[in-house]
Amino acid sequence: MPDPLQSAEFKLWNAHLFLQEMGNDLMPQSLTSPMAAAMESSGAIVGSPWQQGEFWAHLDAFLAMARSVPDVIQWWCGFDPYMKSADMKTWLSKISSAELNRRRQFQAKFERHCGRFRKLPLSRARRFSLHVRGTPAVSAKITGRWGMVYTGGPTEPLPSTEFRQIVARDDTALQWAATQSPTPLEAMPSDFRRMTAANRRVRTPLLRECQNYLRETEKLIQRARNIFQRVNGGSTVTPPPLI
Repeated sequence: MPDPLQSAEFKLWNAHLFLQEMGNDLMPQSLTSPMAAAMESSGAIVGSPWQQGEFWAHLDAFLAMARSVPDVIQWWCGFDPYMKSADMKTWLSKISSAELNRRRQFQAKFERHCGRFRKLPLSRARRFSLHVRGTPAVSAKITGRWGMVYTGGPTEPLPSTEFRQIVARDDTALQWAATQSPTPLEAMPSDFRRMTAANRRVRTPLLRECQNYLRETEKLIQRARNIFQRVNGGSTVTPPPLI
């Protein structure tokens, strides 16, 4: 029998991949691309992927992949309580009464773990992004090389470069620095934070929150596996329908 939790593991792997891409997006291209390094050494401004929107797209994909895990588990091993379509009823009518009973037992034991997972901050952030505002509730707050603070988000682009303003009271060296070419505005992982309902930035950096969320997802799969083995033993399950 194929592993009924293999599809959930697949979603977990995808979430890992998108989180890794989020980290890569914050790296200066001059560190990852010889061509970008050569262009930068010649004085050209080379932006980072996060400035081009890739970071936000990868965050959205990460949230979708990780949050889908409990739904996939329920379809394979129990019942998804939110799916009441005619296609699902037709599928259930073809399943043996013994398997239906095992699925009910699994769902009863798994539901409390699933409920806790749904209440996690990033589970709610996924719903907010995919079904409410259309963008994740995350802000970037970056302190530039000259001390100026820049803020933005998924639909509020930050500048790709910065330059020092000429201030009359500055010493000669600083006034000279203000005449130089703009430099890329570089972000650090700690610059990105999730926003609360009160429009405040949380204390935990976003990437660390995502890592913690992945660990909770891994735990959920392991709990589902333990419950499935206790309930089903060596019995098979019917794969979800193609709908």
